[in-house]
Amino acid sequence: MKNIKTLFAVILISVLFNGCAEHKEKGSAGEESEKMSFALPSVSGAGTIDINSFAGKPVMVFFWSANCGYCIQAMPYLESLYKKYGAKGFVVLGVNVDPPGTPVEEYLKESKISFPVVVDRGAALFRDLGLRGIPAIFLLKKDLTLHNKWMGYHPSFHAEMEGGIEELLK
Repeated sequence: MKNIKTLFAVILISVLFNGCAEHKEKGSAGEESEKMSFALPSVSGAGTIDINSFAGKPVMVFFWSANCGYCIQAMPYLESLYKKYGAKGFVVLGVNVDPPGTPVEEYLKESKISFPVVVDRGAALFRDLGLRGIPAIFLLKKDLTLHNKWMGYHPSFHAEMEGGIEELLK
């Protein structure tokens, strides 16, 4: 019985530190001066979206899964940011890491998510960036280098996120 409790505690600690975490991390996806660059298929299957097409605009890149509670909790807030700042040039780009067959497009329609979403099937980009858990949110400068990064999601991040967006839109 003691071994089962120990095993359960180890698993619980691992889950808390590796997935759907709630911590903010200032730093980089590699190096702060490194430009983020990728092109992935649109969730709708209608072509590819290249992040380089957003150069000159601040971009929030949101790695998420339809099976992640914190990701789903973040979606309405990120949509509100997109609506609030989109006319000023701000972009939210969702990167879905669900396996094929997950009804991602249906979820986006039901949730009235209007920002662009791409799919990272096989999670190659996710791994290339050294990510270990979702959600992961990157705020990129107009040159597509890192301004800030949040690992996880919590409403306490809102003021810092909006402050960063407003700073980059100046």
